[in-house]
Amino acid sequence: MLISVGKMIDEKGFDKLIKVMKLVNDKDRTIKLSIIGEGPSRRRLENLVAENNLNRFVNFYGTIEKSELIEEYLNSSLFVSCSEKESFCLSLMEAMTVGVPAVAFYEESLCDVINNDINGYLIKNGSIEDMADKILEIMNNTELRKSLGNCARETVMFYDVNTIKGDWIKII
Repeated sequence: MLISVGKMIDEKGFDKLIKVMKLVNDKDRTIKLSIIGEGPSRRRLENLVAENNLNRFVNFYGTIEKSELIEEYLNSSLFVSCSEKESFCLSLMEAMTVGVPAVAFYEESLCDVINNDINGYLIKNGSIEDMADKILEIMNNTELRKSLGNCARETVMFYDVNTIKGDWIKII
């Protein structure tokens, strides 16, 4: 199961993610995508899913409670993002906290969090084919997915308040 979380606005690239999902689905009809979030683009995105005959493979959940979101992360194998712009992707960090690796389009702010071949992959912006290929590679390689997930969990420990609290105190 793939998961993507965010506000449904153009900058988040959910339309590109649906195109990626079409390519993934053409090669592997067992992979499904959960999209969690709400926003003005939702109706258009649902129509795009229908136009591409992906209704059985892409599910929209809208806004859900934090406990439900955590459960969705735990049931997911890979976090995916086609966002064109991020400041600090909280949903990515949440996914990585429970050991879910990530594949995302390259965005400067994600370089400190996603390390290629270690805890996920950054894909050249707009390269839908490369994104689909990387998703298929990870989803079809259990050992790779586990290794990336374990490293993802370790990566976010750096951002844990208990880890950085001492540094904050020194600064202030």
